[in-house]
Amino acid sequence: MNQYLVRVFNWILVKAIYKVKINKLSELPESGALLISNHVSYLDACLIQASLRRQVRFLMYKPIYENFLIKPIAKALGAIPIDPSSRETVVSALSEATEAIRRGELVCIFPEGAITRLGVLQPFKKGMESIMKDLDAPIVPIWIDQMWGSIFSFKGKKFIWKIPRELPYRVSLSFGEHLTAGTSARLAYEKVEELSTEAFSRRDDLSQLLHKQAIRRLKLSAFRKVFSDTLAGSFRGISVLALSLIIAKKLKETKRQTNSAQNIGIHLPTSVVALASNLGALVSGSAVVNLNYTVALDSLSYAIKEADIKIIISSRKFIERFPLPEASYEIIYIEDVLSLPKKDLILKCIEGLLLPSSLLIKKYGRLEVSPNDTAAILFSSGSTGVPKGVLLSHKNIICNITSIIDLFDLTMNDKIIGTLPFFHSFGFTITLWLPLVSRCRAAYHANPLEGNRITKLIKEEQGTLFFSTPTFLQMMLKKSDKSSFSSLREIMLGAEKLTEEFAKKVEELTGVSPKEGYGCTELSPLALVNTTNYGSGRNMQKGEKLGTVGLPIPGVSIKIVNPDTFDTLSANESGMLLVKGGNVMKGYLNNQELTKEVIREGWYVTGDIAKRDDEGFITITDRLSRFSKIAGEMVPHGKVEEILQEFIKEADRMLVVIGASDEKKGEKLLVLHKSELDIKAAREYLKEKGLPNLWIPAAESFFKIDEIPVLATGKLDLSEIKKIAKKLERLF
Repeated sequence: MNQYLVRVFNWILVKAIYKVKINKLSELPESGALLISNHVSYLDACLIQASLRRQVRFLMYKPIYENFLIKPIAKALGAIPIDPSSRETVVSALSEATEAIRRGELVCIFPEGAITRLGVLQPFKKGMESIMKDLDAPIVPIWIDQMWGSIFSFKGKKFIWKIPRELPYRVSLSFGEHLTAGTSARLAYEKVEELSTEAFSRRDDLSQLLHKQAIRRLKLSAFRKVFSDTLAGSFRGISVLALSLIIAKKLKETKRQTNSAQNIGIHLPTSVVALASNLGALVSGSAVVNLNYTVALDSLSYAIKEADIKIIISSRKFIERFPLPEASYEIIYIEDVLSLPKKDLILKCIEGLLLPSSLLIKKYGRLEVSPNDTAAILFSSGSTGVPKGVLLSHKNIICNITSIIDLFDLTMNDKIIGTLPFFHSFGFTITLWLPLVSRCRAAYHANPLEGNRITKLIKEEQGTLFFSTPTFLQMMLKKSDKSSFSSLREIMLGAEKLTEEFAKKVEELTGVSPKEGYGCTELSPLALVNTTNYGSGRNMQKGEKLGTVGLPIPGVSIKIVNPDTFDTLSANESGMLLVKGGNVMKGYLNNQELTKEVIREGWYVTGDIAKRDDEGFITITDRLSRFSKIAGEMVPHGKVEEILQEFIKEADRMLVVIGASDEKKGEKLLVLHKSELDIKAAREYLKEKGLPNLWIPAAESFFKIDEIPVLATGKLDLSEIKKIAKKLERLF
């Protein structure tokens, strides 16, 4: 078969199916080179070949190569068959690839070894190292973006048999800076991962406005019941849109009268009304600040002043229970908004149905808002000190939502059970905006501490996805039976460590294996997550590993560096975790200096100590702030906590380790526990586990307390714990 004709036919095929955007960060060498690419679909090789003028020789899985329809084409293009089950053919194929590069040809390998079944980059095999051994030729990294979801990918757990999102289907190819011949498979993996982040951030569909996407989605779901809560019942899409427009109109009028700034405070419990208030505020052209109603009034007052809030949306009943501090601002009571004549609501429904989203935004807000403008200011939990105002743009949040939709394959049949408060970053992005801009539905309950009511909600609403924290989930499991959770397909937990013992307990009581993720307010919030393993044995693709916080989500790359020098560390070495991606915040409110400290060349310095294993999974060791320097050695509180918790054999958090000053060694460890603890046996257990003597708290450093202080988000209240430690220091 004529090679030229095959390449022309391939080019026509690719152009008919795909709209390809090529990003070249470096030109291809004119001599021989090895191309390495992620592997997402059956047409990846066709796509790469159609994007280059030079012929490329691909290493191809031998059973596919031998197919009677494919073999003549593959042979004409010089494909190199390889069969991983036969060492002889592997050695032969790799040697042929080496010789081809030596002769000046381009060879392409997919180092993952198989098409991804999970939508995330799999570890690179070492075949590329064998090919490049003794060669002086470059390695060119390639990232194929947006192919996950095409009919030739495995999204939806099947190839081919799905409806394409669009035709031609938009994809992009990014060619990265050349790597040297001696680059290891692990380093190449990290470079391709970084390339994926750059490609992801260039996607056209990320340059959207949250409220514009939400309006379009609500129009499509106009007569479908998409939201509900335990306070007000069910809402159709058009009802939520109409309510949002009414709130936007009221905000626009109030801003004109008060000549107020753009930030709108929202002081409401988790509910559909709070969701509509957030959407209405964005439609009006403002940024939202969901106020943490569980903190002390001085902290609330600080947030209102820091964000220059002049208008707050609240409820008279809610203020009776959670008062607002006295200050100069206007309150819009949601009861007054909802008491409008019924005809006004009907008119807004008609208007929402008939007018395009751009006209609605122009009428009730302003069109000059940019995707990089601030959409929300979220105040961090303040677990270690004064809360910081985190500026998140429309694009930050949309990047995170897009990654989550890809990972969890959300459909219109999914229903999220939302219990986390909207002032919590997890609750804000995952349970508020994710269902607003995706096809899934949501049901809300205002109090995450009411486990029985939430369990009932999951059963009644047939929820499929539940996002929470281990602390809140523990409360739910105490009086529940397995049938209550039969509709769930995913339980995602964050904010605190998921222990192996608790994970097993959750799976036993719910039938669902809980997945641990990692993130923070500054990351919008998700950065790492465990998903689901696919296959078994040698063919298994891992998406989950208990004890880790998973793999980077699509569009995110990570680096583990020395905390002092910021040099990149090798596999299984503990160091500072850095995160890069479109989800990294704009910065801190009114604090450019701190912003510069934590964002370095696009990398967010998390403050967490972590390590990455050979399979790419990340384990969080501790926070840098949760170390004690004892006799010159850095001792991690989290590791000591983990082993003591294991000794107690309870799924509940029963203790916390904190540092205290010590005249002889600089610092020492205190253990605050709420259980009856055999201190002697506990210390012996720490020794049995191989901890150095410096890491083992003295017997007199164990103190029983009534409760372990936690924040409303479920995280440890380290600020309060430090106060307790200060008081205890006076006892010795």
